[in-house]
Amino acid sequence: MEMNGVAQPPVVDEEALKGKLSVCKAFKGANVFLTGVTGYVGSLVLEHLLRVCPDVNRVYVLIRGKKTLTAKVRLEKLLSTGLFNKLWDRRDILEKITLLEGDVTQTDLGLHASDKAELVGKANFAIHSAAAVNLDDPIQKTLKNNYMSTRNVLELCKQMTNFRSYVHVSTAYVNITFKSGATVKEKIFPLMHGDTVVTHKDIVPELLRLNEEDAQIKADMVMRRFNFPNTYCLGKRMTEELVNDYFKNGLPCTIVRPSLITGVAKDPYPGYIGNLAGGAGFAIAFAIGFFEQNSMAWTANGVCDIVPGDQVSSVVLAAAASTAECRIKDKEIPIFHACTTTSYPLSNHEMYCSASKFFTKEPPPYCLLWGPYPTTDATYEPNDSKVYWAKKKTELKVKALSWILNCMGKSRIANRLYIGWMAWDFGNQSRYDMNLYFSVENVRTLDHMLVEEERKDIRLLHTPQTSDWTRYMRTYLAGIKALLLKTPLIDSSTHDFRVIPPLETPLSLPSSVERRPSMIHKRTESKGAMKLVPKKHSIVSGATMAALGRTLSFVGDGAHEEEEEDVELSDSDTEEEEVKGVHHMSEGADEKEIAAIAAEFKKNL
Repeated sequence: MEMNGVAQPPVVDEEALKGKLSVCKAFKGANVFLTGVTGYVGSLVLEHLLRVCPDVNRVYVLIRGKKTLTAKVRLEKLLSTGLFNKLWDRRDILEKITLLEGDVTQTDLGLHASDKAELVGKANFAIHSAAAVNLDDPIQKTLKNNYMSTRNVLELCKQMTNFRSYVHVSTAYVNITFKSGATVKEKIFPLMHGDTVVTHKDIVPELLRLNEEDAQIKADMVMRRFNFPNTYCLGKRMTEELVNDYFKNGLPCTIVRPSLITGVAKDPYPGYIGNLAGGAGFAIAFAIGFFEQNSMAWTANGVCDIVPGDQVSSVVLAAAASTAECRIKDKEIPIFHACTTTSYPLSNHEMYCSASKFFTKEPPPYCLLWGPYPTTDATYEPNDSKVYWAKKKTELKVKALSWILNCMGKSRIANRLYIGWMAWDFGNQSRYDMNLYFSVENVRTLDHMLVEEERKDIRLLHTPQTSDWTRYMRTYLAGIKALLLKTPLIDSSTHDFRVIPPLETPLSLPSSVERRPSMIHKRTESKGAMKLVPKKHSIVSGATMAALGRTLSFVGDGAHEEEEEDVELSDSDTEEEEVKGVHHMSEGADEKEIAAIAAEFKKNL
């Protein structure tokens, strides 16, 4: 079968597909191109691919050199984190990685001509997880980082001569526009102006050609008309339509939509959390006492779709293999929800109780609350007035403590505490109480297709038969306390988390991995030393949920610090230390000092 002249794998009925999909077989001898590997999703995919599919031939990773950190150093630091502990002794596997220095925001990804030629001639798979995850970036910045970057990757894939599968990592919240309680299918739903379908071609070109102010006005109206709460969801929605167009023109594409990605459930590192966006940020906010009684802006019985990180990487790899070997869709782009609300739903109340019980027994280094954590029950409904005044109470405490810290010369810590509160205040709104059920029918089909011997390593579904939310939540929160709050655990008997320290000396990759510098950088002299300097670098701060964990001063070194990465990100966009401007408290003195200050502040106030 061909589509626009491009050969397509056969589509077989579901029963005939049972036990026919082998992820290992699909990737055997293959050359795989990955973006965003220094981010959480990308790092999980890289580790999972190398560990489960050791017969892969070559894995090309696109990484951007930044300021004083070369791309090679960034890769070595990543491979030295606990996430890769099961590969530390497999030098033969790690040497399958080929580093390409570039930037997805640039034409041809900013690759050196010879690197581009090698990639175009050899790559069989492409998995694109690089993205900016700031919820409220200016619309043109969002489109540049997510929509235009994806187009650049797709244009390169079109040139690949032995190409088999493109996976686009999106988000389940492209359909955040649905009403509360709705079930969202794994498909692209049209946006409508009356009886007219509106596509990305009708919206994106205009937003990009307008000046910044007019573009934002236009975007605000588009978001209100279609019920998008932020520019991130709108931009991701437009990007999915772009990918779908390439699929219709014959490129073998698929889309994976994760919900809120949380810590690893099983291998290779139970409880490992490599980002601070979403769930981890809110867990930290809860732990240190940002939540007051009645400050929760969500209903207790609403569902919260969180998904373990290793389930996301499993779905990504299985989706890539399916697209190359045996597609489950013919004329429609295959979409897979890496979600849990229809396979094993978890309520807001259950999540809140898990955090309350855990941090009561495993207290954080300091907390702004005067007493125990606030309580809720299964009937809790937010009252707008009570939520407003409860959040005001937190604001007053944070401002007062920030003032005290500033007076004591701790302006950096004070600033991050305040920005962290702003991030929590932004995210704790009723518009993010989505209560959506994400269908996983296509993922169930993948699971049905998967060969039995790979089920242990490729876990596609979170169900009561395969998982346990109670134990998982304890494991996840233990990882947050140990890795992010850098506080020793009191009791390790109730969860599966165990600290795996990063290598003291980062892995040294062979010299062959040191590729030519990309075309987007120039060499400059600085105090006698050569360093890579980007052509331009824009830092725009945004008050987003994702900023919470990245801006609070007590965040530790245990996790590598990015989400979906390698676009030109801002300081609140999941970059590493030197771009984020976050200097971790690697010594205990500052933690003890701030804890003492917080305790004295509560006592005197």
